[in-house]
Amino acid sequence: MNYFISLGLFALIEKLRLITLRNFIQRIYMIVKETPELQLNGRQNLLNLNLVYLPLCKQWDQDLEMDELECYIASLIKERLI
Repeated sequence: MNYFISLGLFALIEKLRLITLRNFIQRIYMIVKETPELQLNGRQNLLNLNLVYLPLCKQWDQDLEMDELECYIASLIKERLI
C-alpha cells in the first residue's frame, strides 16, 4: 500500500476499486432481476446486500465489513454510478 502511495497511484486504485464494485453490483442486480427466488418480497428493485457481501468477502477483500460495503455503495449512489 505504501508503495502505491509513494507513486501517487493510491487515488487511481481506489477509483478503480469503486468501478469494479459498481460493475459487480450491476451484474448481481441483473441476476436478481431475472431470478424471483433471490428477490426481496418479490420486488425486483431491492437488492439483498448479503448477495454482494458474501462473494466479496471470499474473493475480493477478506477484511471487508458490512459497514464498509455500505459506505462504498453510498459513495457509488452519491456519485450517481448506481
